[in-house]
Amino acid sequence: MIRQKPTSTFRHNLRALLHSRKLKMFVAGSLLLVFATLQFAVPSDYVMPRARIGSETIGFTKTETLRQKLSESSKKISVDIDRKNRTFDAAEVGIKTDVDATIKGAPTLTLKDKLIPFKPLYLLVRSHEVKPVVRKDHAAVSAFAADLSRKLSAEPIDAKPEIKDGGLTIIKSNEGTEFDEELIKKELLNKQPYSGNAYVITSKTIPAQVTEKDLKPLKDEYEKKTSQTMEVKYGETTKKVDSQTLQTWFEVSQDPETGKWLLRPAVPAIEAQIQLWATEYNIAPGITQVSYHDDRETFRRNGTAGRAIEVEAVKNQIQKWFDEPTTQPLVLASAAVAPRINATYTYSRSSAQLQAQLNAWIASQSGSYQIAIRELNGRGREASHNVSQQTVMASTYKIFLAFAAYRQAESGALNMNTTIAGSRNVEQCIEVMIVNSDNDCPVKLGRYIGWAKVDQIIAAAGFQNILLNNYDSAGNLKGDKLVNATEQAKFLSQLSGGSLINSTHTNRLLNYMKRQTYREGIPAGSRGAVVADKVGFLDAYIHDVGIVYGPKSTYALVIMSEGSNWSKIRSLATAVYDFMNE
Repeated sequence: MIRQKPTSTFRHNLRALLHSRKLKMFVAGSLLLVFATLQFAVPSDYVMPRARIGSETIGFTKTETLRQKLSESSKKISVDIDRKNRTFDAAEVGIKTDVDATIKGAPTLTLKDKLIPFKPLYLLVRSHEVKPVVRKDHAAVSAFAADLSRKLSAEPIDAKPEIKDGGLTIIKSNEGTEFDEELIKKELLNKQPYSGNAYVITSKTIPAQVTEKDLKPLKDEYEKKTSQTMEVKYGETTKKVDSQTLQTWFEVSQDPETGKWLLRPAVPAIEAQIQLWATEYNIAPGITQVSYHDDRETFRRNGTAGRAIEVEAVKNQIQKWFDEPTTQPLVLASAAVAPRINATYTYSRSSAQLQAQLNAWIASQSGSYQIAIRELNGRGREASHNVSQQTVMASTYKIFLAFAAYRQAESGALNMNTTIAGSRNVEQCIEVMIVNSDNDCPVKLGRYIGWAKVDQIIAAAGFQNILLNNYDSAGNLKGDKLVNATEQAKFLSQLSGGSLINSTHTNRLLNYMKRQTYREGIPAGSRGAVVADKVGFLDAYIHDVGIVYGPKSTYALVIMSEGSNWSKIRSLATAVYDFMNE
């Protein structure tokens, strides 16, 4: 019998063992135990290794660490503005990362995952793209985009000419930049953070409308015009104007319609130079002495004529010279100046001389006047100016309204004790509208009587071209109350004579007029005499109409003016008073 070798027997037994079912089951069980142990050994609070947010890897990061990291990084928003990176507060931009929701989407191993064979291995080797949960406030983003556009955008700066230090220099232009608000908003709303790229905002270049090249012709024109020498002649004097002086005679300005820069004469500098020439050349005129008596010339001594450079004409000459320079002297335009007239007036005391004195006063004044002077005793002297022209009555209408009320009372159609304005009756209203020039009472009184009826009463008394009823059928104003100086003077004459209303009412109205509070005009100019008057002032109209009770003459004086003042009215009142009472 032949025995096997020990080595062969061991190999045989090992082969048999490896092929046995029990061993296979043991090995399989051992491997399962190892994998199960590994699955449960992987921690649950770590993000899977191949996870990322955008281009940033977040694998093998604890969820709490990731939470802190996201919370910190989401506070700022990175924006590339024309290739320069800037960061902004996320709250300011209106973009907020929901950290909890984002972490919830990050891959981690749950207990359920660990119970599923090989799932942890699958999750460990699988790539994960975690999408951040971002909340965008559209209103806040829009406001941020608008504010950023406003702050970053810059208007272009045009080139600008400047005359300085004897030359014309050109201030350089700069391009502008425009950051479109809508494009900024679109970039912020459409792109997600953590995408690997910052938000990108680019500007649009806005060219300047005026460049250095555009102003080159202007500079050439200036240099050409100021490089010459001008000669001027006035009288027997000839002078040169050098280029340095010519340089001061120009200025630059921009046409408001076309925006084009223009070279213009510097008028103040040119006028100053002309005045310097004038001080050497001009001769002041003499004085012609003239005397008048009652508007007739009684004496004349003629003064000598003067001469003067004509400034406007010389400015035109200089402008033409700049357009077409010449080597011939520029003969400055000049003219003879007539002597000044110094007139002396004397007057006799007739109506003709009163008229002559009034004419002289009018000639010396500015403004528009309607004047009537009518002596109520003595020689009955009169004078007038522009008396037929209607003018706005202002408050002088109130004496006519008072007259109409008294006429109604005398006919029995009006009770003077009737209350018409607050606690005031008719008589009290007449008093305050004359003494204090109150405006409420006359309006109420006119309505109570009826404005049309007031005009009828005035016309029936023989007065013409007087209108107090300036109201339409609905009671709205339609124009002004009108009168002329002739009718004013006629009214005062008849009131003084007692022919308009009874003596009681006449005395009342005259006493109210003597007490009226505005005394800057006729009363102030009548040297302390008693004056019964009524003033009126409305816009540019200033009137004073009254009766002056002088020591030698009682007269009606009507002064109605537009564009005058109380000082002028007072001066005329004084001149009339002196004439009538000398």
